[in-house]
Amino acid sequence: MALNGSLGNTFRTGFRVQIDWTAKQNVSGNYSDITAKLYIKSLGSYTINASANKTCKITIDGTTYSTSANISLSANQTKLLATYTKRVYHNSNGSKTIGVSGSAEINATLGGTHYGTVNISNINFTLDNIARNSRISSFPNFTIGEDFNITIDRASSNYTHIVSMYVGNTYIGEWSNIGASATISLNRTHLNRLYGAIPNTTSATVTLMCATYNGATQNNSTMIGGRLSKTAVATVSSSIVPSIRSIEVSEINTNVSDLIDAFVQGLSNLSISIVGAEGAEFSTIKSYQIEFDGTRYGSRSIETGKIGNSGSFTIIATVVDSRGRSASISKSINVLPYTPPKITNFIIERCNNNGEINALGTYIKVTVKGSITSLNNKNQAITKIYSKERMGEEYTLKDTITGGIGNTIVNISPIVSEYPILSSFDFKVELSDLFRTTNASNVMSTAQVPMSLGKTGVGIGKIWEQGALDVSGHIYEDGTPLKNKYSSKVHTHDYLSLNGGTVHGVIDSLGLSISGSNIAEHGSNSNGDYIRFFNGVQICWLRTEVYNQSIDTAYGSLYIGQRNWTFPVSFITPPAVHCSEFRYATGASWGTILSPVNTTSASLRGIDAYSRPASSSQVVRISAIAIGKWKH
Repeated sequence: MALNGSLGNTFRTGFRVQIDWTAKQNVSGNYSDITAKLYIKSLGSYTINASANKTCKITIDGTTYSTSANISLSANQTKLLATYTKRVYHNSNGSKTIGVSGSAEINATLGGTHYGTVNISNINFTLDNIARNSRISSFPNFTIGEDFNITIDRASSNYTHIVSMYVGNTYIGEWSNIGASATISLNRTHLNRLYGAIPNTTSATVTLMCATYNGATQNNSTMIGGRLSKTAVATVSSSIVPSIRSIEVSEINTNVSDLIDAFVQGLSNLSISIVGAEGAEFSTIKSYQIEFDGTRYGSRSIETGKIGNSGSFTIIATVVDSRGRSASISKSINVLPYTPPKITNFIIERCNNNGEINALGTYIKVTVKGSITSLNNKNQAITKIYSKERMGEEYTLKDTITGGIGNTIVNISPIVSEYPILSSFDFKVELSDLFRTTNASNVMSTAQVPMSLGKTGVGIGKIWEQGALDVSGHIYEDGTPLKNKYSSKVHTHDYLSLNGGTVHGVIDSLGLSISGSNIAEHGSNSNGDYIRFFNGVQICWLRTEVYNQSIDTAYGSLYIGQRNWTFPVSFITPPAVHCSEFRYATGASWGTILSPVNTTSASLRGIDAYSRPASSSQVVRISAIAIGKWKH
């Protein structure tokens, strides 16, 4: 490599034509200015006498320059014939090779020999490389928001650089006056541009472009070559996740909120909403989920069904943003336990107006015992007593007793009148709290006498009203109650319930009486409750809560689960069976029957739109009734 050189041709003895060249380089422009000079020399006492100018040529990197000059030469003289300068541009990597040649026209006889044109053959010269633009040698993958170091491989310590960052065609920022290395920090503007370029992904390929300048002045005139690039992967920090401000829970049932100001089992319907959910660093919220009482809802706000359990519940709200990042918060609520009012005892007795028991009295002493749920001492019991003549159509309200707020025990014995001894009466009691009502029925027969004679029959233990033999009380045979020989008999004050309501409606539709002597037997066991009537009708019912019951077998677009119900007593022919409830937790499951039904059991089926796995913490409530015959 060289920045100067010489070449020539010696002719005859004592003469030489010669080209001397020099190069001046421009780093920023990536070029060299080549100056070539053509000489003729006397190598001793030799001379040339010429009166006319002769043609002289210099060729530089393929370009030939021509002029005319006088070649007369004195002894030992060096004479300049021509000078030319050419600008040659180097390759992009800074390298360059040039060719130099020339000629001089002599057209003279020297020492008896004629010489025409003396040529200088071409010689190629490799110029010194011009240092070119720098490259980024180290650019690591980095987490957005954290500083990172870069190194630059530069050809000259005098070079400085401007480094620019892009994501695709999106400009992020630039850093100037960088030497061989730098620590890159992203300010808020840089971060906003970078996050804004990748709202839907957690990483992106980032490009650094490096522009090289000769010296500290960085402008177009000092820029060396084009910009070189290097890429790395920028990752969104795992700490950049969406956020949720709060979970809002409110009562839909305004009666509950107004009267109790708390959530109540079996009464409350909740409105649950995710509030203030936001993406992070230009992401957006794509999905919402609320988990409550074992059920997941894919919505920002939901309305639940009635809450079936009591105690502490944890609500979990989750959002997922456009980068696939999620965030969750939880909120605990307390649900007060609640059951409808319970009537544990309902007795009616004839008495005097002062309450003294008298089998021939025209007043009735009504004894009602029961209870209501406290509900933070805000609940209140109201007892209403109704009566009507036996087989009459309309009940008449006889008394209303309102308990104190917060009192949960009901134990009352009001006196009502007038009830002639020759007539029977139906009594009904309603025990209500602020939300629900439970009722029970009883029958007050005629006044009790050992025997009475009627127009067409005899009354035993009561005044005769109907039939050939109208009996009140137990019949004994040889010291043994007759009922024990055949079946048990329900007392007139017994009260039966099914799924939170009475079975009176079912029995009345069959033309039966729940409190009369046509009940042959009733009872219960681990399989449910039952009633048998003397006419052969039998009713069995089930109300149970179980755990580890699944509804997860695919059935088209639905899911089913199955549970066998063995009747508390058997039928003589398969009964009609209805499953009124097969509900998983607070879900919207429903029940039906899996055919066929036999005389001892039925298969109950639960159906749900969602798969419900068996769980030791999720209750499944099942209610069913079977009606058939126990004898012909």
